Amino acid sequence: MAKDNNQTYVPVVKGIPDFPFQYYTPTVDIKRKPYMLVGMDSGIGNTAFSCITISDDKFANKIPVDFEYVDSFYFADELAKYSTTLDRQFFIVNKYWELFSQENVESLTYELLPITNISDPGTFKGVLHAQNTTALINMVCRMIGHQFYPTSPTEIKLCLTGNGFASKEEMCKKAYELTGDERLLTNDHMADAFADAFYGYIRKLKQHIADRDGKGEIPQKWLDFCPWNFKTMPEPWYNKYIHN
Repeated sequence: MAKDNNQTYVPVVKGIPDFPFQYYTPTVDIKRKPYMLVGMDSGIGNTAFSCITISDDKFANKIPVDFEYVDSFYFADELAKYSTTLDRQFFIVNKYWELFSQENVESLTYELLPITNISDPGTFKGVLHAQNTTALINMVCRMIGHQFYPTSPTEIKLCLTGNGFASKEEMCKKAYELTGDERLLTNDHMADAFADAFYGYIRKLKQHIADRDGKGEIPQKWLDFCPWNFKTMPEPWYNKYIHN
């Protein structure tokens, strides 16, 4: 300690390490990269990310016409090596940083797991840990300018399958149909992560249509695949594509 004019000064010791909360200048120009939408299936022992892109040339009058599936990532084996929850959470946060901090990420979407009406203590603890993990991810998103959208599981399932209570098998099947990635057919965590990213894409479509008062063109395949996502759209668009 040091004393000066009868005042005592205690040296400040930094409690949060630089890792992974560090700032650096990206080595690539992210503005030239395609827009990326990321989905996350959050947990402690089973966490997955999935990402899709919308290239600049795929914006027709600012409406994202289609997306390209990029990849999905699953970390169960790596997370199993850590003995504490905090170590696992820091691992997940660092993986998000490594994968997406230098990408042109438009948004991150993940399921907001409710803690109400949970009677099993183990389940409650797991959901609480998952929420703490997403809170850390949110902090990183703020640091690097990524928008993030917590979304209810019912909305995610409805968006992908038309059934807000879809089974894991239904989610995996639909995710595989849209990506061709066989891992999503058998891994429901990766399928859920893709469903989150897909929800981000549909949300972007709907927002652009709403901003243009319903004056927008959507590829027919999305109308055939999930008309339930567009029934609440502005009246001109609804009458043109859904009502008739």
